[in-house]
Amino acid sequence: MIRILLADDHTLFRESLALQLRGCPDIEHVLETGDARTAVQLFSEHRPDLVLLDVDLSDGKAFEAARGVRRIDRQAKIVFVSGRLCDTDVEEALALPAQGFILGHDSFDAVCQGIRAVLRGEQYFSESLSHRLSMVNGSLRLCRPCSPTLASLTPRERQLLIHLSRGASLKQAAALMAVSYKTADNQKASLMRKLDIHDRVALCRFAIHEGLVGLHSHEPALEIGRTTGASR
Repeated sequence: MIRILLADDHTLFRESLALQLRGCPDIEHVLETGDARTAVQLFSEHRPDLVLLDVDLSDGKAFEAARGVRRIDRQAKIVFVSGRLCDTDVEEALALPAQGFILGHDSFDAVCQGIRAVLRGEQYFSESLSHRLSMVNGSLRLCRPCSPTLASLTPRERQLLIHLSRGASLKQAAALMAVSYKTADNQKASLMRKLDIHDRVALCRFAIHEGLVGLHSHEPALEIGRTTGASR
């Protein structure tokens, strides 16, 4: 019987996934937490068979938690979960090394397949990622060109991303940038398409990860009055 530790601070996703995992006949127990420190503590106390670890924990310490788990048990099986494909995250997971990397758009069947593969002593990577991996000197490496990232955004799209990530509504962001709501909406659709991110929470996490906004930053980027007369 399988015992799993699931660490993800997106409560709805974590509870939904945990509920589905508990319905599997070969999964005995699922521990849950939303932060890195508790994840390490729970691992130390319960020694689960596998750790499912969200790359984008809000405290920014997912990889620190993974290293903490490995200090407790060098053979610990760790599989990262992410809502988006970021090459930097994948490379850090491979360097750990983690036994797997699953993306948020994967099906639940794929998640179960990955868990069982890792517990058999194999590695498992999301299908959309696995074709970019190659074996180099006995270790897996990310060898294909980078997927579209922050560099793919225009300056205005990047500015909009910052405003939205700091909590501004689209209407407020349009005012801050001195553009029409329709223009801002088009820019938002464009940046989401380029980043392959389709909700505000994931956008905010991306902006934090890329250093565009602080981890706990909610301050407005500019006062609306200061943008009056700014160019479009």
